[in-house]
Amino acid sequence: MLEDITPPPNTRGCRVGKILAELEPSDRQILEDALADTVRWSSHGLMTVLNQRGLDVSIHPIINHRKQICRCSKI
Repeated sequence: MLEDITPPPNTRGCRVGKILAELEPSDRQILEDALADTVRWSSHGLMTVLNQRGLDVSIHPIINHRKQICRCSKI
């Protein structure tokens, strides 16, 4: 009876992943580039700029997303 059951796909990402999903493609690329650029963008600096632009995110989701240890890495 239950031989075919499979868990539903995990489509919930972290806060950073949710922000990325809601952005226009050009803005998404800008944020992805900033997340990848740890030389020019500190996690704290990125958090500050995002909060100033009305994107509510704390530093820990940014750090975890950059390290790929957030829920997004498991999707």
